Amino acid sequence: MIMTKIKESEWSVNYLDIQNLEYKQLKCELCSCLEWRGENRAYVCFEKNSFEFQRNHVVYNIEISVRKIEKCIVIKSQVPVQFERLYLYLGDVRRYEYLFDGAFYTMSKCLADGNEVTETIKSVELGYFQSARSKHKIPLELNDREYKKFF
Repeated sequence: MIMTKIKESEWSVNYLDIQNLEYKQLKCELCSCLEWRGENRAYVCFEKNSFEFQRNHVVYNIEISVRKIEKCIVIKSQVPVQFERLYLYLGDVRRYEYLFDGAFYTMSKCLADGNEVTETIKSVELGYFQSARSKHKIPLELNDREYKKFF
């Protein structure tokens, strides 16, 4: 019982210090929620989608919402997992969203369990994800059949 309390207190201390970590340290930290926000001033949309999946006996819930120019992607795990796992899933979701929307979003905020990690994430992302000039709406609307033809 005492060991459990010590581990829980150490666990909460790690969460308080998460905003000062570099990515090499951050990727090994345990977390259960990753929230990413981005904006694209050239693309206005209103939508909300959510789904869940299970990998290695852990259930993940992903919610994607777009309000005007801001996209918010929230990934939650049933139990705490390594930050890197949530970040890799976030990358997959962003890649598919960009492909199907034809619009790229500049990251404005990233939170791990409510703690700010934006600067740490910006330090490892490619530069074109942060460039406002690169964000645009591709004017080609594709249905499934056309998409398969072009890609």
